Amino acid sequence: MELGDSAERCVDEALNKAKSEDKLPEWIFGWNRQEKWSGMDRKGIDFMFQTDVGPIFLQIKSSKRNAREFEREHPNDKIRTVVVNVLESPMIIFEQVIDAVAKQRNKFLALRTAPV
Repeated sequence: MELGDSAERCVDEALNKAKSEDKLPEWIFGWNRQEKWSGMDRKGIDFMFQTDVGPIFLQIKSSKRNAREFEREHPNDKIRTVVVNVLESPMIIFEQVIDAVAKQRNKFLALRTAPV
């Protein structure tokens, strides 16, 4: 198994642990880890979160270098990139992921309330 798969698995485990402990924000209704080689995976989406502002997409990377490369190749501001160290605790990984999802959510909320 490659490091990227391990990082995705760690994120999924951290999210499941947080859910079982009732620590997910109320605005996250659920999430899906995308299947390897699926259409979403090919677009650079590893996780899709269902939220009160619609879907939020994450790409999980195991290094900052890989994250920068992904962002250069996919200049799509609809996909957030999160660098995950598989040696970190599930709580740290959960906090990193939720922080990224919250930032994207806040961006969507700001667009909704921006004057026309």
